[in-house]
Amino acid sequence: MRCARPPRSPPQFRGVINRRGELRAVLDLAALLLIPEDGERDSGFVLMLRRPGREIGLKVDSIEELREISPKELSVPAPGTYVTGIASDALILLNVEAVLAAAFSKEES
Repeated sequence: MRCARPPRSPPQFRGVINRRGELRAVLDLAALLLIPEDGERDSGFVLMLRRPGREIGLKVDSIEELREISPKELSVPAPGTYVTGIASDALILLNVEAVLAAAFSKEES
């Protein structure tokens, strides 16, 4: 389904989707991580991030694999707001709490 983007919304805010009769905000992960556009950003997938009382969609370009990562596989990441660790030299572990905090900050409410 497509996201409906409100006018004058920030670049990282992709829009809203209807999920089971409720509107949910969708953030664009590439824009949030300041990754420059290299083509069309209208395709991809929306992953739902949930914590008690908070739920938001996260638009990603593709999903290559889902797997469990043990803490011993993580290395210390380069400084960054949304990265918890790096595994297998290429997999980035997203800090879901930081993404949700940014999405639900008092300034954006």
